[in-house]
This record gives sequence, structure tokens and C-alpha cells, in this order.
Amino acid sequence: MAEKQFWTPQRIDIIKKGQQRLVNEQKHHVFKEARNYDQLKLHTLWDFACALINEKNNDWLAIPYDTGCQLYCRDIVGRPVIQHMHESRSHDSFFYCKKSIKGNSSLFIAKNPRETMLLYQLFGNSVDIIGLVEEGSIRLSERQESWLKSLLDKRGYESINLFLNCHTETTYLASKEIAQQIKRIIGSLPVYLVNIFDYTSGKCKDITECQMKNMDINQFVSMLKRAEVIECNDSQHSPDQIQINSKEDLKLNDALIELLPDVVKDYLKFSSPLSDVPNEFLITPFLAILGALIGKRRYAKIGGITIYPVIWTALFAGSSTLRKSTALSLAKNIFKPVKEALESKYESEYARWLEKKKISEYQNEKFNEPEPVRRTLYGPDSFSDLTFWQALHENESLVSMPGEFTA
Repeated sequence: MAEKQFWTPQRIDIIKKGQQRLVNEQKHHVFKEARNYDQLKLHTLWDFACALINEKNNDWLAIPYDTGCQLYCRDIVGRPVIQHMHESRSHDSFFYCKKSIKGNSSLFIAKNPRETMLLYQLFGNSVDIIGLVEEGSIRLSERQESWLKSLLDKRGYESINLFLNCHTETTYLASKEIAQQIKRIIGSLPVYLVNIFDYTSGKCKDITECQMKNMDINQFVSMLKRAEVIECNDSQHSPDQIQINSKEDLKLNDALIELLPDVVKDYLKFSSPLSDVPNEFLITPFLAILGALIGKRRYAKIGGITIYPVIWTALFAGSSTLRKSTALSLAKNIFKPVKEALESKYESEYARWLEKKKISEYQNEKFNEPEPVRRTLYGPDSFSDLTFWQALHENESLVSMPGEFTA
């Protein structure tokens, strides 16, 4: 089926009128926030076809890209609010200025459209600059991969530098994952990850904060010299190294453990000494929960089929001494911070949503923003088909851990 085009004549007209508003209403709070919080200048917003539009009963800075339009503003306490126009496909595009892509020696990739524009303000047309639309992505989509590969095939770059989030261990690992994915696409071309947080000793986490501290282009060039060289982490082992000839070979022997990802080996080192639970029982619920965390964001392509790592696990034991419940408890304990983070994020989003709702009601304005969804890692112990699939849809994937049962 043909891909539906986002940019209809009606939407193009909305942006054109919004560009004129941006020029005429430079005292508008949305423009002032973009200038004060994000250090963006009017000519930059104009160069990137940004506009000031009213959408969803609110004024926004509209930031257009190939497959949609990002809507950006700040809430009453200055926190960024980001939405997308209806039918946008934010994970199918990069944000870029077409006229700036000239085949320069370097390609810069930023974490979001605003940082892309800041790099443009710093470096101008001396480098090619693109950015992620979906900030915090941990994997490029197939369409993004194809577009990037096409760009690389046409241009004679000497290097690619990524200015992504690295201010926490989680954001650093996510950024490194994207960097490694790009490295796999381009092969021998050098890929560098610029860790601003590390370079500034924790004083700045991104380009925006660097600009607020008046860092100049020479300091950014110094960062590039200290950037991390990215290599692919594909395993060099072959599945043929393990031969399965009997049921004893299904034990977690040393050869198998060496082939496990580091995160699984670290888990076994932590959990195995804590109880007499066999490693075979420890590892299965851990992999199930890990699969739920990964969800739809990781996949492998084999023979034209896309395989997602959703792992269905059932633990059977002929005796209670094999500690099914203990294995489950140990596996869940590792992921407690993730569960708490999901809960904290929901509470924060709900508080902001409730605040905006109250303001709209006080001003007698319509409020159509949907209530935030409470995401979870674990499904209920007892569920119907309907509630299970609803929970799976809302959470991308999840773990359900029922108690004992008899057969």
C-alpha cells in the first residue's frame, strides 16, 4: 500500500501563514521561549521553515520535517512540551535543512530539531547537519536507515559525529546503541559520539546548555577531538560452537555462558550466590522481563522476517525445592528501579496534565489532551484475554507472573 503523504496543501498553507506570524509576533511568548530557553534566533527558525501556529487549542512553535510536524512550547514553569500534528510519523524521518546538505567532509547528527538548529547556528554550512525527530530513540527505523544510507552513498564524508544524550548511564547506552547501528550501516567510515556531559565535567548535558554558558565554536571543536570512537559490538562467536546432543547439554555450561550478553552474565553473577535456585531457573524469568523491557524497540531480520524478542516463559518443577517463586523474586528485584521510574514518570506526566486541565477549565477553554497512560512492567497476576491484550498494547510488552497452579 502506498505511503500516505503528510504534507497536504492544507498543512503547507498552515505553515506558510505561521511563518508570517513568526515574523510579525516576535514578542509572542512561544518565540521568546525559543530564544531564551533554547538560544534559537529568528533567522534560524526561518531557514528551517519553522512557524508559529495554533493547534490543539494552543499556540506552538511548529517544526516541520518530511513525515510530520513537531509542536513545541513551554509550560507555565518552563518545562518543554512536545507533541506532533495528527498523522505525523516522527520515527520515520530526520530533521534537516535541505539546502545545508552539500556533501561536506563531516556529518553531524543532533538529538532533536532544536539542537540541530543550534549546530547550524554554530557551524553554518561548513558541515552537513541532521537531527533525530524523536528524542530519546534507541534505534533508527527502517526508513531512517534507508534515507541515511542513501545520503552516505551520495556524499564523500570523512566522519560522522553524534551529539546525543550522554548525561546518565541510561542515555549514554541508548546513544551508543544508535551510534553502533549507524556504524553497522556505514562500515569503515569513522563514527564518533560526543559526550558533552563528560567533556564539561557535568556542567552541561547538551548543546543548549553549552550555548546558555556562551561556549564558542572553538570549544566545540575541542569536544570533537575528544569524542569516543564507536565500534560495532557484534558477537564474533558462531552458534555452531555449541553442540546439543542430549538433555544434559541444555544445562548452562561454560560455553553457553560465554556466549550470553554481558547483562545476563552480570545477573547470574549477582543472583546465583543468593540462593540454591538452579541457574536454569534463574535465567528464564530474567530473560522474560528483559524481553518485556526491550519490547518492540529491538528486532532481528532473518530471511525477510522481522523477529521481536518477546520471550514467553513457563516454569515447571516436579518439586517445591526447585524454588520457582524464589527465582521469580530474584529476577524481579533487579528491575525494581525500572518499575519505579515508570511510576515516577507517570506521576509527573499526570500532575502536568492535571495542571493544564485545571488551567483550561478556569479559562473556559476546551481541553482534549488525553490522560497519560500508566505504563507498567508487570501485568496483573489474574487477567482476561481482553485486559491482557489491552495492557500489552499500552505497554508495548510486559511480564505477567501468576502464582502456583495445578494440573
